[in-house]
Amino acid sequence: MIDLKPYQVDNLFLLIGGNPLPNYVAARLLAKDPTTTKIWLFYSEGTAPVCDALQRVLQADGFQHFQSRQLDEASPSNICNIVHKQAQGLPGVIGLNYTGGTKAMAVHAYRALEQDGNLKVQFSYLDARSLTLQIEGYVNDPDSVYVGDLLSLKVDQILSLHSREHSMHREPFWPATAQALLRLHSNKELANQWQAWLATLFFTEPAWPEAELDSALTDEDWKAWVRETFVAREYKRRTWRKKQDRELVIPEAFQAVWTAIREDTKGVAIETLDDLRKAEAKAFRNLAELGKEMEGEWLETAVMQVLQVLREQDPLLIGDLVRDIQAKITVKTSDGTSLSQQIQIDVAFTRGYRLFVVSCTTSDDKGICKSKLLEAAIRAEQIGGAEASVCLVCCYTSASELEKEIADVLGKRLQVFGRADLPYLKERLATWIDA
Repeated sequence: MIDLKPYQVDNLFLLIGGNPLPNYVAARLLAKDPTTTKIWLFYSEGTAPVCDALQRVLQADGFQHFQSRQLDEASPSNICNIVHKQAQGLPGVIGLNYTGGTKAMAVHAYRALEQDGNLKVQFSYLDARSLTLQIEGYVNDPDSVYVGDLLSLKVDQILSLHSREHSMHREPFWPATAQALLRLHSNKELANQWQAWLATLFFTEPAWPEAELDSALTDEDWKAWVRETFVAREYKRRTWRKKQDRELVIPEAFQAVWTAIREDTKGVAIETLDDLRKAEAKAFRNLAELGKEMEGEWLETAVMQVLQVLREQDPLLIGDLVRDIQAKITVKTSDGTSLSQQIQIDVAFTRGYRLFVVSCTTSDDKGICKSKLLEAAIRAEQIGGAEASVCLVCCYTSASELEKEIADVLGKRLQVFGRADLPYLKERLATWIDA
């Protein structure tokens, strides 16, 4: 274990940018003692809410001494004068971590302290690519210290830097069902049949004759109807049934899924869809919520289960692990104003202080998959900063092509796993995490 004591300081200057995570990591690693080290927060007009959130979370961690100063990020003299003034008369070593803030704030704050020969100053920068602290100044020689595994954060801690209102789940839902559906969706034809069958149960359209439904999946006419209605036309199902009390007859092709559902519901008597919903009344307030789970939200649980197995095999590979994050965050817009947004993240976990985000969809439509991946990439960077990693688990057939296309657009590395990867998801995810 690396000893950071030689680099820890009595006064730590932090430049606040759009994402407070690097500042939080720097404070946790470089403060000599949370009860005595003073944290100096230098922010601009647009990052005042970020500064407040960072101070709130650090206070919850036991930090007691703070000073905040607003800078005019467009004025070099303002930055130099304010930073230099705060440094005067401070005892011990002053640390300036310039990972956050704008480039102008970093350059002029650095210059203000470097040019004063009476100050003992240690400069540091948290490098997102190498997960190292680059340290120079008061230390004898410039140093590069790997810190990727020195601070283990929970997803909730990272979210708290952005949101006062958030929820998440730490346990899988219907785990046996999720595994059965993961196996089924490895086969494209079976997956299409499953989605079509769900439509006849949960939606008022299309009007498949109920009398023929029981034997439909063994009938070539049914398969042709599935291809014509759902695949060729990309049928959009919009009207959810409010009630479905007709006897539930499970086609032979889906008996394994039904067995798993009975296992997850602990053998409760189920004759209709309404019975199934009521068996999990806390989870499903209506048929639409049950339908969304069976249609695709189960994939979150399937991915979570795979990650749980990987964590059991190697506790250092994965730290905290959650699914279905719902959060309200404040983001900075291009014009400098703040905007409140409601976001959802399918699966997230940490490794050290890094955030990993997995977006999930059972769709094989390129447009839907692209949209899910882009949204996940944006959310991951908003929450986890430049260190965050993103992948998409989907049923698209040309996963590598989509991966390259979006990586080229965003200029960052992404991972896409398609239908062909589903049987090997554990190996694929392990390789991605360790890359």
